[in-house]
Amino acid sequence: MIMKQAKISQAIAAAQEIIDDKIKNKIDQNNITKDLEGIKEACETFVEKLDKELTNGRIKQLVDNITPGIQGKTTSTNSDLNTAVKSALVALCASVRQVGNELNFLGISVFGTILDDVHQKTNTLHGQLTEATSSPVPPSPVQPESPAQAVDSKLDAVRDEVGRLEDKFKTQVTSELKTQVSQLPSAVNNFNTEAQAQIKDAARTAIQKAAEQISEQGKDPDVASKMPEFALEHNKIKTQLPKDLQALVDTRIGQDDPTSGGVNIKGTGQFKDYDKHVKQDKINALQNGRPLQGTAEEGKLPKAIKDIENVGLNDLEQVIGDKAKDKKIDEQTFTGPFGKIEEQLEEIKKLVENKLPQPTGVKPDGVKDYLAELKSALDQGKLNGADKGLDAIKTAITILQTDQFTKQPEAIGQAVQAIRKELEELRGKLKKEQGGNKSGVIYELEDLKEKGLTENGNQPWKNGVSGLGRIHGDLSAEIETLKQQPGVIEKAIHDIKWELIKIGSNLNHPLIPDDILEQLQRLKKIIGKDDPKDGSVQFIYSVIKSLQQNPFKRQPNQIGIANNAIKRELTALRNELQGTAGSENRIIMGLEIFVRYKVGTR
Repeated sequence: MIMKQAKISQAIAAAQEIIDDKIKNKIDQNNITKDLEGIKEACETFVEKLDKELTNGRIKQLVDNITPGIQGKTTSTNSDLNTAVKSALVALCASVRQVGNELNFLGISVFGTILDDVHQKTNTLHGQLTEATSSPVPPSPVQPESPAQAVDSKLDAVRDEVGRLEDKFKTQVTSELKTQVSQLPSAVNNFNTEAQAQIKDAARTAIQKAAEQISEQGKDPDVASKMPEFALEHNKIKTQLPKDLQALVDTRIGQDDPTSGGVNIKGTGQFKDYDKHVKQDKINALQNGRPLQGTAEEGKLPKAIKDIENVGLNDLEQVIGDKAKDKKIDEQTFTGPFGKIEEQLEEIKKLVENKLPQPTGVKPDGVKDYLAELKSALDQGKLNGADKGLDAIKTAITILQTDQFTKQPEAIGQAVQAIRKELEELRGKLKKEQGGNKSGVIYELEDLKEKGLTENGNQPWKNGVSGLGRIHGDLSAEIETLKQQPGVIEKAIHDIKWELIKIGSNLNHPLIPDDILEQLQRLKKIIGKDDPKDGSVQFIYSVIKSLQQNPFKRQPNQIGIANNAIKRELTALRNELQGTAGSENRIIMGLEIFVRYKVGTR
């Protein structure tokens, strides 16, 4: 018995051996398609081994060895259990075969090549990125820290660029795809329905094959001998159940039905409350086969049915009925969203790989395009207009590590000592040690905080400068003084307004002639603005300008003589205006005295 029970284990072991040989032991060398092909071959091997045990009359021996173990006995006489085990074995073969077929169609034929391509490119990029971002092993243990940090900063910049590409893929591709997927509940339901149909077909096929295997000679099974309890109950259902149902009908409804047909509900006496739901008088009063109208007088049930038609089905009528208008569900209801989904998928396709022609100077911006550019940068190419690619940068860093970084440790150490010395001097300036004078920067800041910025410091702080408390007190006193003099401020404002009125009257008085505005108008005429008459400044300017453009350019000697004469006259005029010391004819001094005493007092 143990040998017979081991036949299924042998089939499983054969399938496991194929999986170990083609998948488990070669997981690093295989691609996805080869792994799926190995699983498919294992399924086929399992089905082949098990089929040999289920055909040619050997299924009975196999079942006889399984059922005792289920019941916990040495032997089993339960024919129903034997039949169930036979069906389960046949269904197991059919299910495993279906799994192999689905793997062959979807996993290998449809998606296998695509997944292998994606897997290969991903591994290539991962290896190149790991090589580019890994820090090289220093040739000497005495490598300075600062240059290594500079190298790390360059590599960090590369990592940031890769991160930005990943973020762009998430924001522009993944989020768009999630949005579209969330709008496909109907497509998922359709797929679910089709999947259920396929599962039912597979189960139906398995049951049919199981039924064929139940009988060893290939004929219809003898139910009476193989399932006696089932046959007994089946005969009772066929013979006794109709009689029992007819007896219940006669008891509950009675045999006094009218000759015209139908049922006399009121006459039976078994449905006393039914008349409340459907009035029998209203039914009997109907003529020519007319239906009930669904009113409350005809009973609760006719009214409820009418409400179902008028109210309950109203919303459904608005979308699928003949009277449906703008909300009607038709072919466009389903094709429209799928058309939009198709458009969005095309846009996603462009984001993944943009094959459209681009304007001059514009690079394709698909994810594959960016990955290709990144791959080129990781090899010998350049990324985003950089002078050199990562490979060239890596080569330059290696040269530095093997040459300058190893030959100049002493210079770097001297630089470190110089930096430390400068830091010591800076520390001494910031804060003197104990025993030194109190002139450090930190001490000065502490003194400012404790004495100069405290509100309680009323004494002069440093170099005659008052502290914050003294300044605050003086400001408070001045504020109190200002609060006590609103009248003075108002009077000053009133005086200012009056002075402004007087100044305005002096500027342009309607009655008093010779005001400032009239003087300005006379000055305008003297200047000759907009009307350069003879004798005006503008006229003189025009004459001088004409002289400068013609005679002065041709007669430089005469111009020099005239210039000297003008200078002499101007000097004499200046002396006349300024006068000499002790003289009473100093005109400018007289004007200053006049302005100081006459105009100022006014």
